[in-house]
Amino acid sequence: MDNTPILSMMKKCDILFENESISNGLLISTFSYYMSSLMHSTKKDSGIIYHTGSSIFDLLLTTFAALSCLVYDELTPQELVASLNPGDIIIYKDRTRAEFLGIDEKGFVKIQYGSTKGKYQSPITETISPASFYKIKPYQGEATILDGRGILNDSKAKIDFLQSAFETELSDISSVTKKSVVVVSSRDFADTFINNIRIRYDGTESVCITDLMPVSYFSENKEYPYRGNPGKNNPVLRFTNKVSVARDQVYADEEKSIFAIAVLGGQIVKNGESELPDLLNRRSLKKAFISVPIIDGFDSLCETYTDATVFACTKDMLLSSSLPITPQGPLTLEIETQIANILDREIIEYDADSIINSEEYRDFRHNIQAVRHHVQNDDLIDRLIIESYSLVNYLSNITFPLNMVEAKRQNIEIVFPSASEKITFIKSVIENYDGVLATLLLKISDILDKAYRAVETKNPKEALLLKALYNALESGTVLVLVPKSYHVDILKSLLPTDISANTQLYIKTIGAFDHKGSYDSVLFVGCLGTKRFSIFSVFVSPIVKCLLYPHERPLYDYQKKAYAQKEAKLNNRSAIKYDFGNVDEEEAIQNVEILDDFEIEEYIDAITIKTALQTISNTVDGVTTKADIVRVATTTDGESVFFTKYYTPYIFDRDQMTVTESTVKDINAGDMLLFTKNSDQTKDIVEEIIKKLAVSNEQINEAFRKSKHWKNRLLKYKQENNLSFQDLSDEMKAYGTPKHAVTLRTWLNPESRIIAPREEGSFYQIALICEDEEMMSSPEAFHEACNTIRSLRIRILKLIGQSVIKNYQHASENVSFLSSIVRDELDALSQIVQIDAIADVCDVQVSVTYANRPYAL
Repeated sequence: MDNTPILSMMKKCDILFENESISNGLLISTFSYYMSSLMHSTKKDSGIIYHTGSSIFDLLLTTFAALSCLVYDELTPQELVASLNPGDIIIYKDRTRAEFLGIDEKGFVKIQYGSTKGKYQSPITETISPASFYKIKPYQGEATILDGRGILNDSKAKIDFLQSAFETELSDISSVTKKSVVVVSSRDFADTFINNIRIRYDGTESVCITDLMPVSYFSENKEYPYRGNPGKNNPVLRFTNKVSVARDQVYADEEKSIFAIAVLGGQIVKNGESELPDLLNRRSLKKAFISVPIIDGFDSLCETYTDATVFACTKDMLLSSSLPITPQGPLTLEIETQIANILDREIIEYDADSIINSEEYRDFRHNIQAVRHHVQNDDLIDRLIIESYSLVNYLSNITFPLNMVEAKRQNIEIVFPSASEKITFIKSVIENYDGVLATLLLKISDILDKAYRAVETKNPKEALLLKALYNALESGTVLVLVPKSYHVDILKSLLPTDISANTQLYIKTIGAFDHKGSYDSVLFVGCLGTKRFSIFSVFVSPIVKCLLYPHERPLYDYQKKAYAQKEAKLNNRSAIKYDFGNVDEEEAIQNVEILDDFEIEEYIDAITIKTALQTISNTVDGVTTKADIVRVATTTDGESVFFTKYYTPYIFDRDQMTVTESTVKDINAGDMLLFTKNSDQTKDIVEEIIKKLAVSNEQINEAFRKSKHWKNRLLKYKQENNLSFQDLSDEMKAYGTPKHAVTLRTWLNPESRIIAPREEGSFYQIALICEDEEMMSSPEAFHEACNTIRSLRIRILKLIGQSVIKNYQHASENVSFLSSIVRDELDALSQIVQIDAIADVCDVQVSVTYANRPYAL
């Protein structure tokens, strides 16, 4: 399909991100061919894109999907006009609202609109021929005045573009597009796309997406239109960040106008993976796309969607379908770097002297499995399995002698679990058992004790680590990857100053790893990995180094051959045909005699969560109020967290020095969360800081009072009148400000940190409903007050992030009145934990005392 409309357009036009062309080069041309072929096909198609990690792919995918709505839309101007009824309000020439009077016997349309002369407005009737029907657009807004007030859009850009890029006849250009597409992505991506993507045509002319079609972003209960769309017509391009919202839109689409869906990004796919199969297989959806970086490990998608065509940026594919180009800006430089890393990456192994040999490590894992199957529903044994497995991983990945590390821990310079205490606990458990089980436990203990002694005073990885870092830092930036956050603290504390203070050194956990980064080299402290991540899936650098003990070698070889198998599978499924070396997939993976670590890890995660649930269910605290729990997490410190649906967690990013508000659904293993320390009730640390500021600042005090007043009055009104949230929603609608019941629940939920509605008119409607004279007399004051508190929260969150980093670095900071309050409040109230494991749960209730905070069970 070399002459599809999209491909023909690409030959004439450039897709620009800001002023950078992102539509050139052999790889992008290959991707454009793949996308345009699927879009042009009349049958139901789905595609899985495994890209290099560059945002160019998602930007182009979204552009092609949006343009396909225009190109393949079957609604003609004549059909659009025929659907109108006399009395309907329309937009004429994108300049004025007019009344549609009907179609005369000759097939001409008659409309009427107002013309203002001086202080008077006189109606004008105009007749429109069929050749000019493209100038008529339905109006779905609420205005009734027949003039041009509030109409800012100009359809000339759309007409010029369609005529030039697609050679569309003027009489065939409908003012409204019936087809639409849903893109599931982050809100940041949606905003970035709308604000920065333009299509250049005719050499110098350009058009943005909102010139061509209505675009909106959808939350769970509200639509947020982007600029344009004077006719208030249904959006053609629909963004949302949840698969569930996309599903609801598709299911509610009675006219079947949504013909395509695109799901962008590994995290979006992961969050919605249970809902995706049913949605993508829906008959009304003619096109469906999933786009993820090839490093994210979502090769299982191929097994789930067996009929999908695959575009995969494997090494073999890039060898045949990419050529170097001269980068024109940051995005094209990024993709060229990623391609080079995939093609030329070198993996260097540093072999460390043994602390336990491969046979002993294999015996250790076999013994763990044997104990697991020998005894079930034994809390002490469950804990021993957890502690034993975590200890062997800790000893494998620590890079300094234990006595040095323990000294830092005892001086409270670093907080992390004690290896010696774990050893003591494991030995104490053995005394409670006899027979075969005691023998198995003793074997486990002996192997752990041997490994412990081997790194107690001298660590075989230390010299290798220092050598690798000194050499790497001479060549540029270095990323060191470690398993958990306390390893970051250990390295920063014990590395020589000339290394730890080097601004080219970055240390991150694999949970915080970002595939969009770029470094001159990457160093793994051990054979780290998860089901969706391994040493061989890292392409942020041309050089990857790994410190390996002999007992880590089998897992390393397993990862290596598993990645080769993955590439072979993707090559075999690829829609792009090219020559590549055949790999015997079965032989490649079965040659490695290795017990599946991931099975043990999943078991440990499961029993950890199970133990937390069992313990909390047996806890009696005298509090009868229960909270519905949707997710349960354990921390690296051994505490448990029971999350409710509407809780707003604070996630700490140590690299960006920021604290951001997130959602419970988006919490992942490895995330660092900021909580208040244990007290009688869960507190919002940001609100506590605002209260301190309000004591000495009358303006903040008044703004804070107003930000609480509207919520308290509305909640009181609901309770006094025994209203449901749906009842309240109906009242809001009756007063002219419709709000979904879910929105109102979020506003009034004590766990939610919603400050206030963003529309000033909402305060007036709330005042009318509640008969609140203060709010009614000055709704703008309440609106401004809530904006003040909202801005203050953002500023405080930024200061919290900076202050936490300073505490980690034991560094001084520039002290202001606000920063000093933040620092004091953090010292008194804050607690930072790292999520070790997290799972969704249902039908679980706990006392509100234990909800949304770390708790040692």
